Amino acid sequence: FRSRFGVLSANKQEALRELSESTGGFIIANTNNTEKLLARVMEDVDTHYELAYRPAAAANDGHFRKIEVKLARADLRVQTRGGYFAVPETGDSPLTPGDFAGLRALDTRPLPHAFDFGSKAFRFRSEKGTSQYAIAFEVPISNLTATAEVVEKKHRFHASLLALVKNAQGEIVERVSKDVPSDVSDRYLPALGTETMTYEHAVNLAPGHYTIEVAVADQEGNRASTNILQIENREQQGPGLSDIVLVHRVQDLTRAPDVSDPFEIPGKRVQPFVTTALPAGAKPSVYFVVYPDKESGEIPSLRAQFLRDGRVVATQESVLPQPDSSGSVPMAIQAIAGPGDYEVRITVEQGRGSVPRSLKYTIAAK
Repeated sequence: FRSRFGVLSANKQEALRELSESTGGFIIANTNNTEKLLARVMEDVDTHYELAYRPAAAANDGHFRKIEVKLARADLRVQTRGGYFAVPETGDSPLTPGDFAGLRALDTRPLPHAFDFGSKAFRFRSEKGTSQYAIAFEVPISNLTATAEVVEKKHRFHASLLALVKNAQGEIVERVSKDVPSDVSDRYLPALGTETMTYEHAVNLAPGHYTIEVAVADQEGNRASTNILQIENREQQGPGLSDIVLVHRVQDLTRAPDVSDPFEIPGKRVQPFVTTALPAGAKPSVYFVVYPDKESGEIPSLRAQFLRDGRVVATQESVLPQPDSSGSVPMAIQAIAGPGDYEVRITVEQGRGSVPRSLKYTIAAK
């Protein structure tokens, strides 16, 4: 995996060679004498037969399925792929080379872990028999390989993110992926030592148990790391309340609103912390979304408590504002900061319905 992946990452022509030869073809490159090679192409077109088969194992589990064709006659030649990854047509786009790097990592045993990164699935809206989960990645840039471009006075980073959401039967039901190449000027490189690369994408899941297999491929460093998440998606009655999210920063929205993005509030977008072990000096906010019960005529109320070392240090109670056009009430509260161990408890009550959430977090000492 490592040597093959490194060659493909460093040389685009080798990537094309790999694609062509792995599918039974060949590459025409670095030559002006193409007559014989094109003649070979035409010969293959005129003398080939195609065979197809239906795999005995129909489950789309993301694993690699090896293909081997044996011939009874010695005067025939086989052109075939070495195999394929069993991935269904899910996700927002077709599989990319970065996705294949993640698939190879998730198919390796034992699962690789070359560097640390964070991943989490935050639960949000539940309606029409499904729940929305935002799958989040958090990769410290200092954990990625920086390739120097001496002449241009810059460094090159390249990370590929992949998450496969599998149901209780082990079949892929959703795929989240993002390819993130980046060139950074040498003058800005030192400032990246404490920065993180983040990405979040929402999926909708029916009730049930799910396993999320997550991979981050460091393309420049020929390395990969993986993580496994488990979620139990259960139906909820009465008022709804999302998971509690620690917010790193709030950014102004410079694009059209995305109604499917649960981290958006009017005109702004919150960037979450994926980890709950925060660095020294962090001053997080607490973000969550309330979904009032549309069938109830009661006005929902909110109670927020902050605890430090197990003792309540602050309590806030209020009536919730009116929901927005989507029926939700996004809320942000400044969290208690300073070194220590904390817990935030949020409770939403509406009529006889009540739903609590809690989250523990730690802020390191300087």
